[in-house]
Order: sequence, then structure tokens, then C-alpha cells
Amino acid sequence: MEKNQHPALAAIRAAFPQTIPVLTGYLVLGIAYGVLMQTKGYGVPWVLLMCCLAYEESAYEYLNSIMPMVGSTVRTADGLGTVLEVNPISGYLRVRCGTESLSPRYYKVGVCEYISGGKRAPRRPDPDDDYSGVRNPAPVVASADEKGNVGCGKCPKKEK
Repeated sequence: MEKNQHPALAAIRAAFPQTIPVLTGYLVLGIAYGVLMQTKGYGVPWVLLMCCLAYEESAYEYLNSIMPMVGSTVRTADGLGTVLEVNPISGYLRVRCGTESLSPRYYKVGVCEYISGGKRAPRRPDPDDDYSGVRNPAPVVASADEKGNVGCGKCPKKEK
């Protein structure tokens, strides 16, 4: 290794040979798709745009499926709250907690625990399918311990 070589460049040089088989597979598929679309009358910019949008849609649907829906009840560090807005790209939820005095706040999905509500419960993320960019997603199913308490056990409990 050269003395002044950046560590990221060294990592890329070490990893690139391992990616060649995958690269050639995608290259062959991309060429075949490009030829097919060219015979249908589409130009190169349209083919590239369609490829990007098809991937983007599936990634967005996946991210949306693992997040609580608007109207769901989640547990935050400030207590139980209602989800007002969901941003699957950034991984943030806008939540209004139970007291009206607090204005809605943004929470990373990893610090919120889904309790109930919404049109559907979020599904558990597939640990092998991490193209989403979301790290350490929130537990999505409320579970009860031996005493019947629901929650992660780390959040403060509100007195009734």
C-alpha cells in the first residue's frame, strides 16, 4: 500500500475484485434490457429513467411498509403519541404526544415503538434486506412481559 493512499481508496481497491461477478451479471442484464427497449423505440435516457424509477418505487414501498402509518399510536421517550406524518426516506416520524401543550416533535423510527392503530401494523423488516438505509428499526409489535406490561421496558411509564 502506498504511504499517502486514503483508507477509503484502499478499501475500494480491496473490494472491487470481489464485486466483478455481480457487476458482470448486472452488465449483461442491463445490455439485454437496453436492446429490448431500443427495439421498442425508447432512447437511452428513457431506459435509464425507467430502471431508476422501478428500483426507487420498490425501495420506497419497502420503507413505507416497515414504518407505522399516520394515525398509529407509538411510544416515544416523551410517552404515548399519535403519528401525524411519516417520512420513509429520512426515517423520521412526526408525533404529537398525549399532552396538547407539547407541539409535535420529530423522532427517528428506531426510538419509537409501535403500539396500535393506523390502517395496518408495520411489518418486521427483513434483516437480510437492508438496502433501505434504515439501521436498527423500531420494534414493530408490542409484546407483553410476564406481568402483562406492554412495551420495551426502557420507556418511562405514565401514571394513570
